[in-house]
Amino acid sequence: MKKRKIAFGIVLNILFSVIMAAVMGLAAASIDGQSVTWESFAFGFGVGFVINFVVSSIVPLQKIGQGFSRALGATSVVAQHFVQPLIWATIFVLILIFCFTAIQTGFGNLESTHGTVVTFMDRYLSGLGFIWLIAYVAVLFTMPFSFWAARKITGFSSQDT
Repeated sequence: MKKRKIAFGIVLNILFSVIMAAVMGLAAASIDGQSVTWESFAFGFGVGFVINFVVSSIVPLQKIGQGFSRALGATSVVAQHFVQPLIWATIFVLILIFCFTAIQTGFGNLESTHGTVVTFMDRYLSGLGFIWLIAYVAVLFTMPFSFWAARKITGFSSQDT
């Protein structure tokens, strides 16, 4: 039972991370209106997969999502299905955009083409809303599929806990 639960968690995190990394790999390049190339997708996918897998392995997303749902009064399964991805997407996007920004441009101030100084926080916050919306929709559709596929692969069910 315990091994099956651990296997379920690992498979769930891998499936979720692969799908979210693919979405973020496509979305990261499009923030600045850039075209998506194999290099930009591979970079976004690689960084996104590692960060998503580490975050989803360390952070108790299920417990946080359930607590967030209770705090907002979302008691039905349908309401929880729409509310929990709010907090999950927020956690992922805050960490992902921080890492993407740090890797691509560093932490220092940069000079823009107009001669103004662009700080790290300016660059960090510039695409946050756009990426958060994409991440919310991705989490909304990815989590049910990932749960279903992980249960099919591992044979784990909620009665095994």
